[in-house]
Amino acid sequence: MKTSAENNNKIKINIILYALPAVIIFTIIYLIRGIAFQDDAFIYYRYASNWAAGYGPVFNIGEHVEAYSNLFWVAIIAFGGRFYDIATFAPYLNLFIGIICLFFISYLSGFLKFSYPRLMAIVLPVFCALSNDFYYYGATGMDTLASSFALLLCIIIMYKCKGNGKYTAVALLSLLVMLFARTEGFLYVIAWLSILAYFEYSENKKLPNSLSAVIIISIISIATYFLVRHSIYNLWTSSPITAKGYASHLCKRIIFAGDFSSIKELIRVILSGLNYYAFFFYLGAWIPFIVLFFQKKNKENILLCLFSASLAINVFISVWAGGDYMPFARRFVPVLPIMIIYAAWAMDTLIRKYWEKGGYRKYSVLVISVILFISWSVHFMSINPPSSPFRTRGVYTTDTEQYKYLREIGLMLRDAPAPTTILSQMQGRMSYYAGPKVYVRDILGITNYHNAKYGEYAFAFEGKGGCGRTDFNYSFNTPFDIFFYNSTNMHNRFIDFCNESPGVCDRYRFFKSAQWPDSFFYIIANIDHPVSTMMKERYNTDSFPINESLRSIIHADEKVLIDSLKIQ
Repeated sequence: MKTSAENNNKIKINIILYALPAVIIFTIIYLIRGIAFQDDAFIYYRYASNWAAGYGPVFNIGEHVEAYSNLFWVAIIAFGGRFYDIATFAPYLNLFIGIICLFFISYLSGFLKFSYPRLMAIVLPVFCALSNDFYYYGATGMDTLASSFALLLCIIIMYKCKGNGKYTAVALLSLLVMLFARTEGFLYVIAWLSILAYFEYSENKKLPNSLSAVIIISIISIATYFLVRHSIYNLWTSSPITAKGYASHLCKRIIFAGDFSSIKELIRVILSGLNYYAFFFYLGAWIPFIVLFFQKKNKENILLCLFSASLAINVFISVWAGGDYMPFARRFVPVLPIMIIYAAWAMDTLIRKYWEKGGYRKYSVLVISVILFISWSVHFMSINPPSSPFRTRGVYTTDTEQYKYLREIGLMLRDAPAPTTILSQMQGRMSYYAGPKVYVRDILGITNYHNAKYGEYAFAFEGKGGCGRTDFNYSFNTPFDIFFYNSTNMHNRFIDFCNESPGVCDRYRFFKSAQWPDSFFYIIANIDHPVSTMMKERYNTDSFPINESLRSIIHADEKVLIDSLKIQ
């Protein structure tokens, strides 16, 4: 079996040739299956469209709330939004970014000692290209593949800098990109620099001046970044993390208020996060960490440690958040390319080690490797029914009836003859098409400062991760023109509020149309606002007063938000 450095060098030289099969496969899958829908992607689109229109990176004009986790991605699609429709540009830009990630996978595999380096340089990017998760979050226009790109690029640059001993401005620039590419980007920067400093000091008993300079500048940059963020947004982290960070709120309650009864709830959140990453454990993704621990010290350990730190941070953040409510392990996708390379290296190392010893160990490791390969394939390559990439009059044919109405109602609100305020639990697509002149107040605090910071109740979808927090009195007492939601829980909460504050709710009615998909979204609107008349004319709606009889008018569904998790 060939393991020479010469073979690895050839792989790096022939990167385009080895990654080409994966690129072709990924492109075909992308074009055949087409653009997918994810409502949260349109939060990015609204920020980007407002930025492209000259309002700055804001969700509502003149209101600074950091509701994105990747400023790098917002800036890129905002630039593209000056020339193209963002909802089309972002998914197809992700195709290009995904292709670059596949090249990076092939390139990085050339730095590791594989038994068959050429084969791995072909197979590993192909495996990623076939991943349903990797395709889906690219095709939705989310920032996920951009995060993968930033992680892979920074790891390559860090490793190359360690190899030549020159920590240049390129290294510093890549770290700054990572700082803006993820809200938790500063953790990656600190971890990577710590690893490089450890290896440099272990080998030379001192740090190169260039590395010391990069470390100092990075620390200053991180501190400056947080100070600027706080001065602009009055928060130390983004509003989604503040709104969803239920575990952090519980820790504050335990430490500062002495409320030790919250420990049980904190454990529940952590267990929910561990359950979210259960696949990480039963797929044997922990094996590479053990193999690395017993690995003899050599040059490739630096790269493997960079992989380990990146994966550990990703798992920690996701577990602390209690998991995630989106499909296909969204939080894991940014590190999926890293995990593929890391896992392949570990299994190749074990097979090579025990194959030479022979006996039952030889076949045991081989059987385990085959089982893990099949498990990974089944888990990551499950394919949903294909959808068409073509559009008709700006509406994707991937639209179901539900999603079509989100766009239609948004455009209707954009054309309303009076200023309009939306109170929304679904602040993505409808908000994007409503345009910048329509004010959107997010009831879950993702794009709303007050709910994110002062919300009394934390929300989570049953059995999944947190999705925000709210202050019901603020959300319902503050006037709105249309309330858009999809949870029976929210529905009943508003009825409870109206029972307690009938004077506030006299102007509101529940609107229902036979045209609207049942159990997908519900609308309450101000009868004194033109939007109520517009809905009546366009959708032939019926309106109902807000009272107890309204509880039975909608059907219970799986979108039940747990709000019994009171924070304050």
